[in-house]
Amino acid sequence: MSIPLWLPALSPYVSDGNPDSYEKQLYECYLNSFVRSETRWRGLKIVINQDPRDAKGRDWSYRHLTTIGVDPKRQFDQPRAERLPWIKPMLEASAPHVVTWAQPNRRIVVALPDFFYIVILDRLSRGDAALLVTAYPVQRPKKRQEYSDEYQRARELVLPAVAQAEPSTK
Repeated sequence: MSIPLWLPALSPYVSDGNPDSYEKQLYECYLNSFVRSETRWRGLKIVINQDPRDAKGRDWSYRHLTTIGVDPKRQFDQPRAERLPWIKPMLEASAPHVVTWAQPNRRIVVALPDFFYIVILDRLSRGDAALLVTAYPVQRPKKRQEYSDEYQRARELVLPAVAQAEPSTK
């Protein structure tokens, strides 16, 4: 997978003997993208879950963007962490740069067209916002194919409804 030119560079860990400095850099990126500035996806305000915080004072949403596993034993995940700078540009992008679809559980998926990286949102019942749930690289080809199939099924449901709603030109 080559990085699309419109996305920022990865934020890889460069060993300087202090892994805390890398985490501080990542957390600053997160704060700048989602706390200190507003991010929107198709008019919906993107909100984050700041509670509960971990021992270092990091938000719940941040942990889900940079770790893998089940709470409370999530582990740092380099592939997730280094792509943290991609999330805001992906949410602000439109076709053909990203594909989007709704899942039956109110979740919204925003993905690169090759399904290598996805962002998951949860549309809030109040209707004007969506919770940033997680984002991660989809490394297994079988899982990428599953997302591709899910996207195609969602498109097939939406396209006939859109065609019926369009005024006739006859």
